[in-house]
Amino acid sequence: MKKAFILLITFSLVLGLSYPVLAADKTKTDSLNTTQLKNSEIKTIFDYKDELGLSKNQIESIRTLVDKLKAIFDGNNKKLNNLRNELGAMLKNKEKLGQIKEQLIKISNIQIENSYADIETSRNIEGILFTEQLNKWKEMQQDFQQKQK
Repeated sequence: MKKAFILLITFSLVLGLSYPVLAADKTKTDSLNTTQLKNSEIKTIFDYKDELGLSKNQIESIRTLVDKLKAIFDGNNKKLNNLRNELGAMLKNKEKLGQIKEQLIKISNIQIENSYADIETSRNIEGILFTEQLNKWKEMQQDFQQKQK
């Protein structure tokens, strides 16, 4: 679960343009789930649409990208949970190291897919924003990250 949370934080910081930038209670890192995300303080680019001067078309385009990314993450998270459960059983049953390594590679490949999709979405969103909007958004993200430290 900690890896999933770290991936989500990485996702939030890299993408930051649209998906949640978490200000979640750090004690919840072991069991982060949808309910906790809803109960956490979440800020997205949509919360700052007026400050950034986002047009309706920009908002719709960004929302489409975010929804697509969320679908990728949701599907991959289900796969990751299954693979991790299988890995746990493999470890418990003292399976051969080669099989365990293969399972770890499968898990890593999905994590790579998630990270790449995140980066790709972030770049696509950056392409939707005008230069002034992008610069202002990056400034806002830096301020948020400074406050988190």
